[in-house]
Amino acid sequence: MPTAYASFCRPLSVDTATMMMTALRQLALETVPNSSPTQPAWDIVKLNIACGGGDIVAGIALYNELRALPFELHTYNTAAVDSAAILPFMTGSRRFACEYSAFHFHQPAWTFPAKEQLNRVVVADASRWLDTYQQMMAEIVSAYTKLTSEDVRDMMDRGATMSSIQAVECGLVHEIAEPTFQRDSRWHQI
Repeated sequence: MPTAYASFCRPLSVDTATMMMTALRQLALETVPNSSPTQPAWDIVKLNIACGGGDIVAGIALYNELRALPFELHTYNTAAVDSAAILPFMTGSRRFACEYSAFHFHQPAWTFPAKEQLNRVVVADASRWLDTYQQMMAEIVSAYTKLTSEDVRDMMDRGATMSSIQAVECGLVHEIAEPTFQRDSRWHQI
């Protein structure tokens, strides 16, 4: 099974999410040279993630787009996968965490433009959006783990941090494992 590797070690934003999708789409487009019919070059892509979180909308977009890629994706937490970064992490058909890694859950936040005057409608809209995003994240994590969406919302409300051992116990990861790399493998640093 040909395997390619990618590492994402950045804050999550619309720009960095775009960089990740560009790199992974490039891997999806690569084919075995001179194959007829054309065969994909990679059966598996192992994605290492070290991300302190960031933009929840970028996290949701990555979650939806990564699931559509035409190869098996394995995700590794190599340090911290926090907040919105948990969403792309969940797309791994196999999810791993290094022994010394953690996951942090907290409520999503909204950034208002610095000089804009805000009325109650704008603030109420932002509050509804945040509730919606928090519920979406809770449902996504719940769909892949032993946790209920209520458990995940509670963790987000409390600002809970989970060790790699706790992540295995609740099904957030399949096992604790360090990433391995083949010497002559295809590699993307995002």
